[in-house]
Amino acid sequence: PVVAESSPAAEGSPAAAAEAQVVEAAGEDTAAVAEQPERIPCQLGPMGNWFVESHSWVPPTREDLVDMLKDFKAAYSTEEFQLECRTLPQGKAGNQAKQDLLWSLQRPIFGRYNFPQTKEGQQLCGECLAMPETKSDPELAELQQDIFTLLLDPKLQDKLKKEKEAKLAAEAKAKETPEEIRRRQMEKERKEEQLKEMTKKGAVGA
Repeated sequence: PVVAESSPAAEGSPAAAAEAQVVEAAGEDTAAVAEQPERIPCQLGPMGNWFVESHSWVPPTREDLVDMLKDFKAAYSTEEFQLECRTLPQGKAGNQAKQDLLWSLQRPIFGRYNFPQTKEGQQLCGECLAMPETKSDPELAELQQDIFTLLLDPKLQDKLKKEKEAKLAAEAKAKETPEEIRRRQMEKERKEEQLKEMTKKGAVGA
């Protein structure tokens, strides 16, 4: 049997328009695939490699780790979490309560980034963040330091906050222009004069 060749659709016909749409859609799909960045997994340790081989686990990329740490930082920065940490009892009971509180926040975040929502997943995440490549990444290192500070004892947090504020104030002072220094000095003298006047009035009243 002879198979008749299909003739091209006449220009301007419904069939031609349909063909054009199919070609255009195919072109868009190809462009979208081409634009997708290559997925490069983060550096893995023994546990991570075992999970890949045994569970077909898809490890996170560097970008995944950055987003995950940002989510942890946001969760630990809430007023509710910080207040609850400050009201926990001291000692073993308080430590366990804090671990339970942390796990309630960590578990859904682990799941969001394809880590098992188990203690094994927690260990796996810790291993990924402890790899040399990860530790030497400035952005990841800074996020981990921020998280570490948020999880410190409240008194240590307050101390670090005061030290940071003092450092920023000193840096700002060092950058002052002569005009700003003069204004600050005048403001200081004005307040001292006000204090002297108030002291005099108080002495007279006594």
